[in-house]
Formats: sequence, C-alpha cells, structure tokens
Amino acid sequence: MKRFQTYECSVCGNTVEVAKVGGGTLVCCEKPMQLQAESQGKDEPHVIIGVHITDRVKKVPGVQAVFTKYGCSIKTRLGLHHTSESFCSPNGLMLIEFVGDEATRDSMVAELADIEGIEVKGMVFGHP
Repeated sequence: MKRFQTYECSVCGNTVEVAKVGGGTLVCCEKPMQLQAESQGKDEPHVIIGVHITDRVKKVPGVQAVFTKYGCSIKTRLGLHHTSESFCSPNGLMLIEFVGDEATRDSMVAELADIEGIEVKGMVFGHP
C-alpha cells in the first residue's frame, strides 16, 4: 500500500485514498477493498532532495553509505560539480529523486545532515 493510492469496495462502491500508510488491509462490507489500477502512483508527488557536499574527497564515503542504506528509495541520482582541464571543485551537489514514505525520507535526510560539511534541502512537487 502506498500514499495516494485509491481503493474501492466491490460491494458498495465506497472509495478511499491512502493518506498515511499504516499496516493491514483496507476492508469494507466485510471484504478487502480493491486497489484501483489507474491510481497506482499517478498522484504521488515528486520529492527532490538536494545534498550539497563540501570537500567531496573526504565526505563522499559517508554520503555514499547513506545512499546505499536507502537505495531502494532512490529513484534517480544526479551528481554535479564544477570541473575543467585545470580545476576540479572540492564541492559537489547531489540531486536525489526520493520515493517512499515520509518517515524513511526524514530518516535519510537526518542521517545526511548529521555528516559534517553536508547541507540538505528538499522540494516536493504535487500534482493538481
């Protein structure tokens, strides 16, 4: 079960949208409710997490360990840093497209923010 998915009762037609993922099965009229195929992820927001890294050479191993721990929740990962033939910036920026629940996202952000020299910011884009 994921946030924003819609379930329908096959008996009475009652529908519900998942606002917070808990546990168990949604039940109506004493029967499990059915996930509506068209709702699977269509209204899920795009969650982007920006990770600014100072001193990439020293800090990246810690950041990578966090990314590995939460790898199943990372849909897209893009790394940026300034470089040329004569210069390679010690700073870098990682953009993460996160999928999953808020608690997992908050845990990952907290672990990244605990690394000295790391700044983390987030953006959430919903759908009208």
